[in-house]
Parts: sequence; C-alpha cells; structure tokens
Amino acid sequence: MSTRLPGSHVALSIGVALAALLALAAARPARADPDVAIETSPIAPVFRGAALAVRLRPATLPHVAFSAGLYGFTLPRFFVDQTAGNADRGWHVAIRPAGHVGADYYLRDQGRGAHVGVAVVLARFAITSDAVAGSTAYESLYAVPRAGYTQRIWRGLYVTPSIGIEIHAKVGGSNQLGDRTFEPLHVQPTFGLQLGYVVRGSR
Repeated sequence: MSTRLPGSHVALSIGVALAALLALAAARPARADPDVAIETSPIAPVFRGAALAVRLRPATLPHVAFSAGLYGFTLPRFFVDQTAGNADRGWHVAIRPAGHVGADYYLRDQGRGAHVGVAVVLARFAITSDAVAGSTAYESLYAVPRAGYTQRIWRGLYVTPSIGIEIHAKVGGSNQLGDRTFEPLHVQPTFGLQLGYVVRGSR
C-alpha cells in the first residue's frame, strides 16, 4: 500500500528540519571566511545524467552548510519497481530536470565528518512505456531527510556518501499515458554520492 502525503505535510517537514538545523548552529564561534565548494555526482553519468551543485558554509555558522543545484538522470528499473503498481509494467522514467536546495548540520565545525540535514527537490519526471506510444510527464515536490559523511581526499577534494528518505507530493503534470497510469513515487529510500572541491575557504 502506498503512503500519500499532501504538499502541506512536505512543507511542514521541511520547515521543522531547517529550524532544527539553525537552532543547533546558533551561538557558534565564527570563522574568518566562508567555505565555497562545487559538487557533482559521479553516479549520474552511469544513468545517462549529470549533476552540478554549489555548497556554502557561512563563517557565522561553522556547523552548517547550504547547497543548491541541478541534476537529471534516468531512473534504474529497480527504483521504478519499488512502487508496487509500477513493477514489471515496462515503464521508463527519467528526471529531466530537477532543482534542489538543502541544509546540513555537521557534528564537527570543519565541514567534514558526519552530518544530518534535509533537501527540498522540485523534479520533472518524464515517462514512456514499452506498451504505449508517446510520453507524458509530471512534477513532484519532495523532501529528503538525510545523513551522510564527508571525507577529505586531498586538500580541498572530498567525497560525501549519504542515505535518506524521499517524501513525495505530486504537484503538477500528468502520470496518465494512453490507457495506462503510472503510480507516482511516494515514500522511498535513496542513496547519494557527491564528489566536491572547496574552491574558497579552509582546505
């Protein structure tokens, strides 16, 4: 059985998570300069996609990093089949494109090590089917509570694996293709891998 959450629940979860992150970061000693990093996902090209993001860790909030970016890729079949109504139905789904903003709280104040946070994503899901000609698309707004670990590799170069839960709310478009209905994504686990480089700040 799918779990449906209205858009108001997504907005509430986003607000609570961001408020908690800012509260944890309050009254911390400031650094002289902010950290600015460029990130990409090395996994995206494997799924015929690309990703680019900017991450900012303000001097006044040394435990917090804000991020924003764009990405797109083709969802692997096993990911689509997680929703029971879509399993083995011949659906092909691609995110074209998605924009996201996020915030993460680091347990250490060097912008590395373990962290928890939340991202907010607005994505367009383009859909085709083996059984029906044509294509359709719908838009989804989703929150992604997440936890990760940032490991410096060399100077400003770092890698960040993360895990999270996607909480979706369909906000536009159509998931109907001919006489078939694609079941929109609702609540599901997700895994991320970011490769980044600090272009300004502490390395």
